[in-house]
Amino acid sequence: MSILSLFEGKTPEEIGGILTGELDSFVKARIEEALNDAFGGEIEDFIAEWLQKGEGAVRNGHYERHLKTKYGPVAVRVPRDRMNLFKTRLLQPYQRSTDDLEATVQRLCIEGMTLSEITAFLKGDSDLGLSAESAAKMVRKMAGEADAFRSRPLPRCVVVLMDGTYVPIRRRYGDSSSIEKECIEVAMGVTEDGKRVILGFRTVPNEGSSSWGDFLERLKARGIGDPKLFITDGLQGMPEAIAASFPAAKQQRCLVHIQRSISKAVRVKDRKEIAEDFKSVYGKADAAETFSAFDAFLSKWGRPYPKLMSSLIAIKGALFAYLRFPKCMRSAIMTSNAIESFNSCLKRQTRRRVIINSETNGLIVMCQVIKDYEQNSRGAKYLKYMGEEEKQKLGFK
Repeated sequence: MSILSLFEGKTPEEIGGILTGELDSFVKARIEEALNDAFGGEIEDFIAEWLQKGEGAVRNGHYERHLKTKYGPVAVRVPRDRMNLFKTRLLQPYQRSTDDLEATVQRLCIEGMTLSEITAFLKGDSDLGLSAESAAKMVRKMAGEADAFRSRPLPRCVVVLMDGTYVPIRRRYGDSSSIEKECIEVAMGVTEDGKRVILGFRTVPNEGSSSWGDFLERLKARGIGDPKLFITDGLQGMPEAIAASFPAAKQQRCLVHIQRSISKAVRVKDRKEIAEDFKSVYGKADAAETFSAFDAFLSKWGRPYPKLMSSLIAIKGALFAYLRFPKCMRSAIMTSNAIESFNSCLKRQTRRRVIINSETNGLIVMCQVIKDYEQNSRGAKYLKYMGEEEKQKLGFK
């Protein structure tokens, strides 16, 4: 049946009613989708937090809640856990205080709803009425707080981990828009008392030496001091930028990333064996054994893969910088696993939300991800096995 047949014999008023109804149905479905995705993200974070504490938490279905909006009733599926401990922070039942509204606006913004969608939803809910200007004011307040958080003074750091991850971002150009993947540069620091902290982030179209260099200079101006070690996966322009801003610092390449790169660069039949051989190199107990194993590795694989072995020789100093530090901290500083875990949190948010809708939205989302990450890892020591004498030698308190 042709869509035009829907309008046959209808007055202009009736046609307008049909179009409005279709639009309302579309917007209502969008709100339902955003809210249900938000609830799914909350229960995932709740279960992950309990697992980190060493306690079990299991999903136990959901219950439906019907919300009144200007587009009609919205049915949402609120998840439950088996012990009935999960409570959604997104919708508080029958509460109208400013704090409750701000928390709701923040969660909706983080989950990817635009300002107009947030306003339409809350304006239509009899329990959470909110004007467009009030919603905009709350979003501006959140953006201001997020910007202040991003610019806050930083603690002195002994170790810095750096990485870049790509997320989808919507860019608007006049009346049109496009979705493109852009790089978010992230830096994590290990403070003088051994704690992890996200130092900063920023979005750039493409990473390179100029972008990393400017990023590092900003971190320096905010007070990170003179780190002794940078841990990276060798992204384009990063080693050069570190050398320019912190010439005295050592650089350690993530050995897990190196191992993956080696495996991808060889024939399929050799992948497992060469990966195991390289892993045995950095699994040795001391520097002499490590370098001896590395020489044997180069000798064994040099004939079938001469260019690959030459590339490893060229970055030998960055492969084994961890050997210059006490044994008790080597396992923590030979990989960038710590910052990879933060980037996984960020990826989960962007996968759940599909896109970052604007610079303001992105700023709010990133700061909230950082706060959630640091809240969940509060008190965890990055280098917890280091003795007092070793700490003093390295500049730790």
